[in-house]
Amino acid sequence: MRIGSKSRKWNAIAGLFLIALAFVGLGFTKQSASDAPNTGMADPDALIHAFDRYLSGLPTSGGGQFLVMPLTSLRGLTSESLNAGGSVTIDLTIGAVVSQVRGLPSSDTFDLWLIDNRSGVGQTTFAESDDLFVKVGTYSWTSG
Repeated sequence: MRIGSKSRKWNAIAGLFLIALAFVGLGFTKQSASDAPNTGMADPDALIHAFDRYLSGLPTSGGGQFLVMPLTSLRGLTSESLNAGGSVTIDLTIGAVVSQVRGLPSSDTFDLWLIDNRSGVGQTTFAESDDLFVKVGTYSWTSG
């Protein structure tokens, strides 16, 4: 009789385990890529769509169309620790670039580049030879 009692207990435990496993399996459904939440990070398609939405919302008359981008240090992409910041404003109608930066050390010069980071096999978020580069200018201290 004891063997039958133990066997029933193990069967009951195994049954509960399988039921719990089935509930867990039904609770987790695989999301398709289109259903996945988009944080905008590391998703080039989302960035392109966001930029296109930005451009479509710009006024088409009464002056230039401006794109304003912050200048900040990005951890993981920069090798130095500078507490500098500012912004770059690009007039998309004529291609003029205006920038302002605060907090750069006076002992060095710094170049401002606009880089079109191309996608492709082996490409990363770092600047690489297949990317398009435009040197905007150099920041340096002048005595005045």
